[in-house]
Amino acid sequence: MREALERHRVTQPVTFPVRAGIVANSGTTLANLSNIPNSTFTVWSANNDTVNVTRLREVILDVMGRDRVFVDVPKSLSDQLQLSQNNTQRAASSATVFRPSIATVLSAMVITVLNKFK
Repeated sequence: MREALERHRVTQPVTFPVRAGIVANSGTTLANLSNIPNSTFTVWSANNDTVNVTRLREVILDVMGRDRVFVDVPKSLSDQLQLSQNNTQRAASSATVFRPSIATVLSAMVITVLNKFK
């Protein structure tokens, strides 16, 4: 991904949509993506997804960086993650929790831009 962004001289901020259920096994890849300047992550999930909540929380806080993550998950999962400023001392700042429609639009925009560079 880094090479594609550099090759096409993409300089505007980019958000990487990541499904919550696969974050637990993607630490190395996410760590590499977190080194891309002006990048953020949008962690998303559907109602019936199987998610390792403990591992997801660890990756968000320790690998991605709480201040660079937008969360678009069902309320029940959001409550379990306990990522609000009051529930974690490791959070550098509070990221916005978007409604699904906004995160979906952002993800679609990123995919559209990247598809133009194929």
